[in-house]
Amino acid sequence: MELTGSQGEATLYLPVNPGLEPQALELKLAFPAGLPQGYLDVLSEGYPFFHATLPAETLRIPLKPKGP
Repeated sequence: MELTGSQGEATLYLPVNPGLEPQALELKLAFPAGLPQGYLDVLSEGYPFFHATLPAETLRIPLKPKGP
């Protein structure tokens, strides 16, 4: 997947095998040298649930809300 520009956007559909419940999405990211700071916002069904500052080499995005 490649995003370009200040408003790059992509939609990912990740299949899950029956009986499994994913806990997190782990990403390894590569950016060109000199990339200015940016942000990654992850939405689910139109609602934001994760925000990270870029560039970052790796990100772990929890897929389950934190409960009490």
